[in-house]
Amino acid sequence: MPQAIASVIISSNAATLVVEDLKLKSRGLPTGLAKAVSTMPQQPGLVEQGLVICEANGHPVQLVRQSTQTLNFKMHTECGGTIDRIIGQWDHAPCLQYGDRVNTHRNAAILLASIIQ
Repeated sequence: MPQAIASVIISSNAATLVVEDLKLKSRGLPTGLAKAVSTMPQQPGLVEQGLVICEANGHPVQLVRQSTQTLNFKMHTECGGTIDRIIGQWDHAPCLQYGDRVNTHRNAAILLASIIQ
């Protein structure tokens, strides 16, 4: 997995990698979300290992960990509207302002990238 992370970073020519600083536990979460959290890679340091590989290949990358507590992931980055994420709509959810279906993962990536610009 670290090799795959390094490959994506190097091929995109990224100078900075922004990641969500997730500290989630599956206990007490709705079933679908608990399953998603429990299937996340449990090995700590995968990203850091990928960055070591990047640096060894002459491509140093700055790592920025962003707390999810300080970002509004319900905000649609294109229009400023609110994304209505309800049960079963984790990947694509409607924007309440325009009714468009929003790829929530892409929206979150754009939001995270915006903090370094």
